[in-house]
Amino acid sequence: MADLVNLEAKIFQLGYWEKLLYKNLILSARVLLIILGFSLIFINIPILRLTGFWLIVIWLFHFIQTNYLTKKDLRFKQDADFLEFAEEKTIFLILDSLKEAELLKIQNIQIVLLAKLLNQKDVIKILARLSLEPKPIQIETETYFKEIGKGPALDLKLQLKKFLLKNIEPILIWSIKIARDLNYPSISPAILFVALREKGDLSINEIFEKFNIDQDFLKSALALNIFKEKIGGQRRQSLAKFHLGGARQRWHNRSWTSRPTPILDQFGTDLTNLARANQVGFIIGHGKELNEIMVNLNQFDKFNLLLIGRAGSGRTSLVWRLAWLISRDLIPEKYFDFRVIELNLNEIFAADPRNFHHLLISILNETAASQNTILFLPEIDQILLANISPSPLSLLQPFLESNSNVSFIATTTIEAAIRLKHLYQIENYFNLIEIDELQPNEAINLLSLESLLLEKKEGILITPQAIARSVSLAERFISTKPLPASARSVINEAFSLAKAHRLKIITEEIIGDIISQSTKIPITDPGQAEKHLLENLEAVIHQRLIDQDFAVKEVSRVLKTYRSGLIKSKGPIGSFLFVGPTGVGKTELAKILARTYFGGETEMIRIDMVQFQNSTDIENLIGSADGQTLGRLTETVRAKPYSLILLDEFEKAGLEIINLFLPIFDDGLIKDGLGREIKFDNTIIIATSNAHSNLIKTEFENGKTIEAIADEVKTKLNDYFPIELLNRFDGVIFFKPLGPNELRQIAELLIGDLSRDLLFKFGANLKLTEPALAKIVELGYNPTYGARPLARVIEKEIKSLIAETILKTSLNRGSQINIDYNDQDNKFVFKTTPPL
Repeated sequence: MADLVNLEAKIFQLGYWEKLLYKNLILSARVLLIILGFSLIFINIPILRLTGFWLIVIWLFHFIQTNYLTKKDLRFKQDADFLEFAEEKTIFLILDSLKEAELLKIQNIQIVLLAKLLNQKDVIKILARLSLEPKPIQIETETYFKEIGKGPALDLKLQLKKFLLKNIEPILIWSIKIARDLNYPSISPAILFVALREKGDLSINEIFEKFNIDQDFLKSALALNIFKEKIGGQRRQSLAKFHLGGARQRWHNRSWTSRPTPILDQFGTDLTNLARANQVGFIIGHGKELNEIMVNLNQFDKFNLLLIGRAGSGRTSLVWRLAWLISRDLIPEKYFDFRVIELNLNEIFAADPRNFHHLLISILNETAASQNTILFLPEIDQILLANISPSPLSLLQPFLESNSNVSFIATTTIEAAIRLKHLYQIENYFNLIEIDELQPNEAINLLSLESLLLEKKEGILITPQAIARSVSLAERFISTKPLPASARSVINEAFSLAKAHRLKIITEEIIGDIISQSTKIPITDPGQAEKHLLENLEAVIHQRLIDQDFAVKEVSRVLKTYRSGLIKSKGPIGSFLFVGPTGVGKTELAKILARTYFGGETEMIRIDMVQFQNSTDIENLIGSADGQTLGRLTETVRAKPYSLILLDEFEKAGLEIINLFLPIFDDGLIKDGLGREIKFDNTIIIATSNAHSNLIKTEFENGKTIEAIADEVKTKLNDYFPIELLNRFDGVIFFKPLGPNELRQIAELLIGDLSRDLLFKFGANLKLTEPALAKIVELGYNPTYGARPLARVIEKEIKSLIAETILKTSLNRGSQINIDYNDQDNKFVFKTTPPL
């Protein structure tokens, strides 16, 4: 920002009208110069003809220099200065704001600048995209003029540097970043407006907050507005139509003298030709990765790059961008006139497997002979990991080595790269560049431009709020795809939905509904049915779970808090350790929650922790580093981010396994074997344990309450679990042993389930007498194993009798099945009454 020091000398010496007059005088002088030049050419005096000729040459050189050679473009300069790349009207806005601040003795120049910007057409269009009128914001801004107070008159001569650095410099610096993020060549008033929103002081923020002008919403509206007029015809890369400027710098083309490559041309696609026609090459973000590519170009005469990233992360866009930079001579001079040729080896093999090896050798020889070709091999893993003999790598290897004339750029996924390292030591042939997903603000800019194309195609508008919300929700809830691919799929689905239902506009509510349906995560506010369920959740659970009031209250409380929107800053929705004897309802409560609130037991991720006792079992839980083993926990959570996780018999897992859960309970995430972050912030985690169950049972039989027993057992749980783990649970909940009364209620529930099953499948009614029910409870009562023997008794004594009857004589619909117990014979009596 060095030019700020001399800002007055650069732009404040002339006012708007003075500068307009100056421009008109310069234009008139140029016109007179060209007229004079042409006039002198037709005079028969040699010296005057020569003078006329040189006047025309001087004018042409000045015209080319002004319009082509010296045209400034923010995108292609590393250390940019605001004044160098600000549009003229942007500079005059700052000038007018300073003059008005001096006149009105207003110390806060940002307020004055905001008032000026609200009158700009581009800013008004942006606000219209957000369904906002500028007038109320202008009125609110004017009230701040009165409230912030007036100070002494500003002496611009003495205080200019200090004043600007303090009040304006952060906004001007940030406007450069915004323009670069958008891949826009200059700083317009609209860009300055967005910079003011993001870097303005407290008073500015209060105005924007009052009208709910979110930064992300505004950024999306900006992108939609400044590129709206750039929608053209079809392109290989749809976003290429948003290219602005970037003409080639030279006429000479060294490739005219290079050797022909007929076979390569037949099977490859010349991306450089497409880039010259502005059909590929537009990019947003990925500055770090593009810089890594340029470093390789600068350091080596030959390079091999492997771009590693998830599908949809922008790997191919980076190669397209390189082709575009080459077509514009914006790369090191030694690569001027190089070609980037895309060659899909997998498609070539699929089309002609028999001749594949011969074709590949011919193509590589042609490429080497041309000495000006960079081969782009997309998804190289598909051909290298295929069962092809001899391996294509053996054919590529001589050309990958440093003494060949061929440079390669290939792409692959993270998982495939790990396999390629393991099988072929691929890092010995390529420099590896990891491609990160876009940052949310970059994804918003990119998807705003893509949405412009969809708007034109479908005749449906999408609000900036909807675009920004698709990014924020996709980043949080869709882990199977990176940004921007995850949010793009949501926006595409939204347009399809709007088209099917004849909607004219896509709102953020539609985006929320789509993500909620696809992930099953309740994103939108609860409806009446869900509110009713939440209000009565404890009663609903108790329809299936007998007693254990404290556990039911705690779990219900967490779910209600989550759905009210008062979520924790980090970590799962809730994490609980259920402690108690076997068969008292720990696992059953988890099943009931899965059925009641998560859509069924299939949405419950159940892991038997007995299977994970050694450090060697870690790979089975989170996956292996070579990608060969997928983690049972991590892969399931990636596929079902909203779920209930049941960790059965948690105390039987090995210590190293238990310690894996520390970051899950604390931060709500863990890295899998491939290094990917797996988020658990939309899960409820229930770990069950029988730790000290004998102590709990004994103390309960001695008459102690479960609360008193809990206080005693809590101090002993560190016999099984590290203290730091216990402290990370949202609750350690103790389940009390079941007595005969509780067993009777459970028996009634189980018999009721059997009765409903018979009625549904066979139309038959089931009835047990009091002696039969009492005998079932007596046989099923076991203080050590809780309710589990009860289910086995019903299975053995009741279900088996009914099954025999069904097999011998089919049940008629309307039949009555009566079961009694005969004390004398010590057996259950089974009688069927035919329908009336």
